[in-house]
Amino acid sequence: MPRWSLTRNLILVFIATLHIYSDCKTYTTLPIKYHFLQKVELSPYKKVYHVGDTIRFGFTETAKMIFDTVTNSYVKADSLGYTIHANLDRMDTFKITAQDPGYFFTSNDGFTFVQTPTDKEFGVTWFDTKVTACGTGPDLHYSAAITPRHTGIYSLDFPPTVRTFNCYNSSIFPADIDYLFNLQDCNEDLLNGIRSSYVNPGNIDDYANPAVKKKVFYFKVE
Repeated sequence: MPRWSLTRNLILVFIATLHIYSDCKTYTTLPIKYHFLQKVELSPYKKVYHVGDTIRFGFTETAKMIFDTVTNSYVKADSLGYTIHANLDRMDTFKITAQDPGYFFTSNDGFTFVQTPTDKEFGVTWFDTKVTACGTGPDLHYSAAITPRHTGIYSLDFPPTVRTFNCYNSSIFPADIDYLFNLQDCNEDLLNGIRSSYVNPGNIDDYANPAVKKKVFYFKVE
């Protein structure tokens, strides 16, 4: 049997090791794409609220298990960190006066709202909330509350989260999140008859369809 030299053996071992490492590196760097679907609760669930009422919304995911639409299963997301963007739009017109309401809503949780525009006949109010699964207890939890300050018809929605990160090491987490209201009805009928520079009557369906799909919740404040 021919004897291999030590140098040649070492070279072959090195090449084999390099090949294995290259395969492992290629495998571990392949993007694992998650598309989470997050259901949001709202309380109290009404069509009509009053100025000064408290409207709370949020969710709790037990054991930080989030539903992934790619695998159609729940995925453990205990390293997930992201920002939820809550968006509140005034859907009907209002007359701007010296007693302009400024903010249409105040927050019960200390969040700073972006100032409502005063150069248009409608208003937009929004705020961001950071959510993290790292070191925050056994569950993934989000809760926020608002108080309406002015009458009108409004919408509440959460634009999709397209940037998540690993909150242990700040690396990018390959996931995005869509939000749906876990409600029986999102009150799309409130849009009927609205005349506004914001909601053109010919485009009502463009606003009603997201409500039918539970992506937007419409409500009235009296």
